[in-house]
Parts: sequence; structure tokens; C-alpha cells
Amino acid sequence: MLVSYRATPSAGFHSLRLGQASYVDRATFSAEVSKDIVPKITNGIDAATLRTEVTPGGYLLKTNASLQTEGDLDDAVTDRLAGPLGYVLRQYRVLTSRLDDTTGKTGLVIVRFPQGSLSATVAQRFFEAADATKNGLGGGYNVVGDEQIFLNARNSEGKTL
Repeated sequence: MLVSYRATPSAGFHSLRLGQASYVDRATFSAEVSKDIVPKITNGIDAATLRTEVTPGGYLLKTNASLQTEGDLDDAVTDRLAGPLGYVLRQYRVLTSRLDDTTGKTGLVIVRFPQGSLSATVAQRFFEAADATKNGLGGGYNVVGDEQIFLNARNSEGKTL
């Protein structure tokens, strides 16, 4: 299971103005949160069984530093992890996905880049080009390794979020 979210400062974090911070500053802050905060809010899940990395992630045509936490978790345990992450890190939503599930109803497109070439700048350029081709592709994406993943997330009624 993949859990995707951003590190957003709240009480107790050093002052970082995300709106004015560079991508590098946001990625540095996210790495600190990944190391110092995420293991403390795993809600009883052994943090050693989770892998978290900082990657580019986009929402509404803006690329940010995102956190991607992967683990061999079932849906209930994933929800138990996503809830505290969303609360502590002040998220509007935490995206959970099982990219290898071929029976799900969420559409996705995975764009694979040559190893080591998918930077935040490249991801943002592709994000903009994708949106220019098909307006809905500017909604959001995640990066895992050298793959830029566009999900067509839907709610329980099947409507696009």
C-alpha cells in the first residue's frame, strides 16, 4: 500500500512559509518530518516495516515535496496510518493507493522515465504538458522511483474527486 501526503507545518514545527519556500527547502523540511515525526505517529504500526521517501508530487498544477510511505498493509491498517498522518500534518486528504490492484475502479496512468532523470522540474514540465493535452490531468500526481503516477481518484459513488 502507498500512502501519499505532504509535510505541512503546524504547532511545534519551526517556521517555514511553504508558499514562499523553494522546492529544495520544502524537500529538506519534508525529509526532517519523515525522519523525526512520521515514526512517532504510526498509530501502533511498526515504523521499521514502512519505507518513506520524499518525492515530487503535484496538485492543481503545482509541484511540491511530498512524502510517500509504502508498506505491506491491509486497508484497515492503512487507514489507521493515514488518519494520524493527516491530522498531525494538517492534510485536507491523505491519498492511499494499491497500485498493483487490477480489480479497483480508480483509473491511473504511469509514465516511466529513464533511471535518475525524474526531478521535480521534469515532473512539473510533464504535469503542465499533460494538462495542456487533457485538462483533467492537471489535477494531481505522485512520483515513486522513476515513475510519475496520475490517479483518477473517485469517491464511493464513483464521482471524480
